[in-house]
Amino acid sequence: MNGVKDAPANKKGGILETSDVFNFVANDVDNLVILYEKNGQFKITYGVYEPGGRWHQTSGFQFDCYSNIFVPTDYPTQLCGQGLPDEVKAYRNANGWTEDRRATIFYNVFTNTAIVQTNPCCVDTASAMQTVCTTVAQRYKASKLCWPIVGDGLFHECVTHNSESAESAMKHCVEYVCSGFTDIIRCLMGC
Repeated sequence: MNGVKDAPANKKGGILETSDVFNFVANDVDNLVILYEKNGQFKITYGVYEPGGRWHQTSGFQFDCYSNIFVPTDYPTQLCGQGLPDEVKAYRNANGWTEDRRATIFYNVFTNTAIVQTNPCCVDTASAMQTVCTTVAQRYKASKLCWPIVGDGLFHECVTHNSESAESAMKHCVEYVCSGFTDIIRCLMGC
């Protein structure tokens, strides 16, 4: 999401304008933006970040479905899944993984070729997960070890303060892990 704009969401393609699908409401008091689907089937509420990209108590997303005929797709085909709390855990357990759910989500975000990445470093990370990592075990290990670079506040702050973007560091981490921790050059290159 890119804020209250004519095109606040990255789209997979086509000519449908976001304004054809949503009505926008800004709630300045709560620092929220609400997108109402014009046919009344769902709404998306998201809180904007504070200046400088700092997290705010209302930052985040909420999806509310009002359609009686909508059946969500299971996780991981649709990353939001059915909205049930144990979907990611069930997927993780079915694969024999024991780590936290965030590693599983990162694995699915960067190995699912149907997901269109828009950030050039994320495109490179997905490519590395799909080509440099040659096995599911390598891909999951890279997800487990590298997600804190972009997902954990302390790691993210350290990386962005001392080197480059977290997205670029994620790409390098994945490439390094999938090289069997031998290709030190991966750690020195930019996106």
